[in-house]
Amino acid sequence: MIFSLAEGETGVSVRPVQLFSRPRLATYLSVVLSLLVVVTCMLPSGTVFNINYKLMIVLISVAGLGVALVFRRHIGARSLSFLASVIMLCLLLSVWLLIGWINGYPLAPDQYQAMLITLLYPAIICTAVYSGYFTRLRFYKAVVLGFCLYGLLKLVLIGALASGVLSYARLIFYGEVISYVPITQQIVGRIIRIQTILDLLAPIVIVVVQRMVLSKSTKYVLYALVFLTVFLSYSRAIWLLSSIPLLYAVLSRLTRVLVAAMAALLIVATLLLFGDLNADVISQRLSGQSVAASDLTRIDQTRSLMEQFDAAPVFGSGLGAHTAVIRDATHTYSYEVQLIALLMQTGVVGAALLSFYLLYLAIRLLNVDKLNLIVFLSWLLSCFTNPYLISSVSGILLAYFILQLKERTEP
Repeated sequence: MIFSLAEGETGVSVRPVQLFSRPRLATYLSVVLSLLVVVTCMLPSGTVFNINYKLMIVLISVAGLGVALVFRRHIGARSLSFLASVIMLCLLLSVWLLIGWINGYPLAPDQYQAMLITLLYPAIICTAVYSGYFTRLRFYKAVVLGFCLYGLLKLVLIGALASGVLSYARLIFYGEVISYVPITQQIVGRIIRIQTILDLLAPIVIVVVQRMVLSKSTKYVLYALVFLTVFLSYSRAIWLLSSIPLLYAVLSRLTRVLVAAMAALLIVATLLLFGDLNADVISQRLSGQSVAASDLTRIDQTRSLMEQFDAAPVFGSGLGAHTAVIRDATHTYSYEVQLIALLMQTGVVGAALLSFYLLYLAIRLLNVDKLNLIVFLSWLLSCFTNPYLISSVSGILLAYFILQLKERTEP
């Protein structure tokens, strides 16, 4: 509380000004949460001056939500049960953290931290929504805004590389500055692929844009941007995931005209951007030599992981565990066949607990929204061949699917 001077008829009076009243606190928290979602959907995880910028915003959001709940002096039953379930999951993960530590895997705390961050996102966002400090619509808008900014940034970088304004070495240097280097590959000519895990958000962005009240021209622009962002990821998994909501839109009579116009716009945009694009570019990505090598790598990973799983099938080898086949020298516990890796690390017990929760969420979605159920299941299937289950982006996806259950906001 501070004091302000107000000049009255009889002189100067002092009246208190509430800096942290409930309405102001709700506004502050809503802004912080919006910033958290936008930054998460716009920038990959990384560090600047050894500071993890996403983690900093997460911690600020946790502190702000904690203060808001304490200030409110009441936590609704829904928020309380939801937070209790998240805390229980964190405690259960501690068991596998201990197993990994006992088995001598030094990166067990790193994987545990990655899992905690994944769980923190739905915990923060959903609790704020259930408590009335954040709204679903604001969350959806923040996701779309963050992803569109990411798409624009990707187009700018690829355009700069194609025109020679930016060199590939400089791009890698900028990536190393934030401790994150995207996946790159030549597509055609000077056009290169830029893929990050942020591309995984494309399917839910398409669904949200379909259902938002926007002008047709705005939707055309957003669809075009999402299409180009997805195509330039040059990822088979991202292409497949993003095609599902688009196919659903084509089959829906309510959006047939809109999708037809959108498809025409995207074809024109693609031809303008890639003048010498031909079918070979697509076929090479679907069945070229690099694809065959990538698939063989996944087969080798699966074989090696299953061999280690046989050595500890009940509780697994613990977090941080890896085999002789290593995908990432920095994060040795990370594999493209992520679900198989988790089976090896947590055993049948951990896999059963994870499957139970995901199955529960799928059943709830079945009774609420079949399109989002299909997108949800497609995301899970993609985790068999890609490390898409554990990350801040995965946390955003979990929050999105949980909020589709349309729980009542607490008073």
